[in-house]
Amino acid sequence: MSKVLDVIKWTVSRGSQPQNFLGARWIGWYLARTSPKKRRIKALRILAMSPHYFLDEANPKYANMSRDEYLEDAFNVLVDSREDMYQRILKPYLGQDDVVLDYGCGPGFISRVVAPRVKQVYSTDISSGALACARILNNPENVTYVLAEPESQKVIPDGGIDVIYSFAVIQHLTDEAFASVLEVCSRKLKSEGGKLVLHIQLTDDIWKTEDEHKADQSVQGRLKYGIGLHCFGRTLERHYELLEQHGFKVLDVVNLGDLVPEMADEVHSQRMLIATKA
Repeated sequence: MSKVLDVIKWTVSRGSQPQNFLGARWIGWYLARTSPKKRRIKALRILAMSPHYFLDEANPKYANMSRDEYLEDAFNVLVDSREDMYQRILKPYLGQDDVVLDYGCGPGFISRVVAPRVKQVYSTDISSGALACARILNNPENVTYVLAEPESQKVIPDGGIDVIYSFAVIQHLTDEAFASVLEVCSRKLKSEGGKLVLHIQLTDDIWKTEDEHKADQSVQGRLKYGIGLHCFGRTLERHYELLEQHGFKVLDVVNLGDLVPEMADEVHSQRMLIATKA
């Protein structure tokens, strides 16, 4: 029954694009009309409708908490985890004078921890609802949230971005969508010294390719693909090919397990790919 309720929540809250959870128009409208005193908890409750956040509710430490107490505690855990991510993974690539682009920012947890360490953060995502929550929950003065569509992204200066980073995004994109992201990144990144930092997933025994997902005609396979719960693995060579097609040169590929050794078994086929404009 809980799985059925999850599917209902994801359906009523998602946008029209694949992977656009919390993209439904009613979310921004609803939060804008919520009283300021209740806006934060309402935003947390909406985030909990997505399959990407607040996934640890069954943990025994939350057993005596109310639902809202759990959401507040889990929010702090998410902030702490993104601080750790910055310290271990992103810190070497960011400088105090940098203008950066957080691509696929969701509700802005990484943007929140990066903001004090750089000059300006542009944070873009396809989900208008996730951005509405971000503006309530994670909104430092030097962060600008931007809907990932051409007209809105004009506010991000062409050739004006020092570093573009993206976490847990590329593996959710089809080749066509990935190509569109790379086209935007190529246009926004500085030609001299700009860096593209991508979290990528390689193919392995668990992560299927895009073609394998499409070929899965089981009820579960079609349902997951239909509501956007798909994740694609790609060979390293395929990542190189797509990047080169959009004018990028790969500088380095780092095994994520080397950066977070306590999770090495879990992330053994994940990499951080660093590129620049060729």
